[in-house]
Amino acid sequence: MYMLLVLSVMAAALNSMLLHKLPASKNIFAFNFYGALLWIVILTMANGMHISLSREVVWWGTAYGAVQVLFLVFKAKAMASGPVSITTLIGNCSMLLSVAASLLLWKEKVSAGQILGLVCLMVSVFLCTHAKSEMQMTGQWKVNCILFFVLAAGVGIVFKGFSRSGAQAMAGDMMLFSSVVMALALCIILLLQKSKKKDAALPKTEHSYGMLVICCGILSCIYNRLNISLSGALPGMVFFPCFNGGVIIVSGLLGKFVLKEKLTLRQNLGLVMGTMAVLVIGIF
Repeated sequence: MYMLLVLSVMAAALNSMLLHKLPASKNIFAFNFYGALLWIVILTMANGMHISLSREVVWWGTAYGAVQVLFLVFKAKAMASGPVSITTLIGNCSMLLSVAASLLLWKEKVSAGQILGLVCLMVSVFLCTHAKSEMQMTGQWKVNCILFFVLAAGVGIVFKGFSRSGAQAMAGDMMLFSSVVMALALCIILLLQKSKKKDAALPKTEHSYGMLVICCGILSCIYNRLNISLSGALPGMVFFPCFNGGVIIVSGLLGKFVLKEKLTLRQNLGLVMGTMAVLVIGIF
């Protein structure tokens, strides 16, 4: 399971790195709509060209699809209405809510070492992502951030709930159904955007943009599918911090060594502290 967790973290970090190449002018909802269509193709093939529907598949698939789309909506709104660095920090802190849900709803156990590791991880997240900003923090931004925070945690909580529902064997069917829900919801959002603004239509799929859609679609499908299984197999106190913290650490390392980004002393310290914190959480 820990090897699969490493694979999931690597896929998510690579996806994050590629998303940095997405031009700011591109419509993020159109990008994710294309990704959802790709999920449908991949998961249909993985499922042997069929889907088995049950009450659990429909319920959890609808819940996951709806939460994922709402997450994308309020993440975009929060990023656009306030400081990006602080918004990113708030989104990363959503793992606290996911862990709390695991402890309260599913009565999972936690050790003193894991609590210490989580505290250190949150400090490392702050060091890695927080930066001063002169952008005003409006009431609208605060509301968007609260919803972004809750929905970011909600994705993992839905995974956890599904894995504990007894329908784990139908994970492929659930994710396929959820990808259809996501594609339909994102299509509606795009049609509403188009009706309000003519230039909000679906972007032309030039070669480089199309390759970015395909790569990000494949990577996001891989790590989300792995996370459905991992969230049930591992305690929330281990899975959520190790996945979220691991993605931050690996993304930082990829940015430094692959994209040649210059990191500050504080960010380098945050990466080291985060790595140690993840190891403490996983071992203890």
